[in-house]
Amino acid sequence: SASSSGKGQVAQGTSTVVDVAAVTGLPDLMRVRLQAATPGLTPEFALLLPSQTLEHAHLATGQTIRAEHRPYGIAFAVVAAHGATPGHAQAFFLVLDDAWHKELQSRPLDSAAPAVNS
Repeated sequence: SASSSGKGQVAQGTSTVVDVAAVTGLPDLMRVRLQAATPGLTPEFALLLPSQTLEHAHLATGQTIRAEHRPYGIAFAVVAAHGATPGHAQAFFLVLDDAWHKELQSRPLDSAAPAVNS
């Protein structure tokens, strides 16, 4: 999504995949357009996903996606088809809140720091 910091932007709930398209100039990214199925959500939004993630999750037009807020951001999972065991959807993509993302960024170590012996 365009921003990961506003939890009001993409509320928890379900959405339907309405379009999957390549991102011009970025061959390894795909744009997945989602239409809210849960009342009160942002009507339409898009996720930019690595092509490999899209292939692994088997995302296609018409599928239902569930967004769930987690302490670290939003987890997106494919909703199980009829007849599948409910509640076992595994997240295929995580959008981290900005604060969590900053905590995970690499930082150079101070050369004066003592070495850790294992």
